[in-house]
Amino acid sequence: MEIRWERLYSGGLGEYYESPAASRRAMRRAKAMRALAAIACTSVAMLVVAAVVFHWPG
Repeated sequence: MEIRWERLYSGGLGEYYESPAASRRAMRRAKAMRALAAIACTSVAMLVVAAVVFHWPG
């Protein structure tokens, strides 16, 4: 693959992309991963709250 000096810089993250479409795909993938992480953290927090509420002595 030929090295292209005109690659697009990702804005300070140290990653270069061959095209604007590749940059958009990477941003969409990162956004989806953040959403999944938020859903996972929220689910764990809800489980902890439910465990405390239903098993609290008294």
